[in-house]
Amino acid sequence: MVHIGQHQLQGLSRQKYGRQSQGEHFTSIIYVAEYYLTSHRRGLIGNFAMGVIPMIFYGIVNLIALIAETGLRIVTGRPAAM
Repeated sequence: MVHIGQHQLQGLSRQKYGRQSQGEHFTSIIYVAEYYLTSHRRGLIGNFAMGVIPMIFYGIVNLIALIAETGLRIVTGRPAAM
């Protein structure tokens, strides 16, 4: 498990978000910490599996829908809506 100190989080937050109010700063610290811990826990292969593979799947689903819609428009002779 990766342990990260409060001062490290504040440094990461300040680099990413600049000067903020106290509430926004606290939220950004939580966001940076969660992102940092999650990305380091999964590693390079885990981030690929959790990020790129689902995008490829949904791309294939959208491609199938596009092909089905185009085929249906060709068969029925209706023009594409603009």
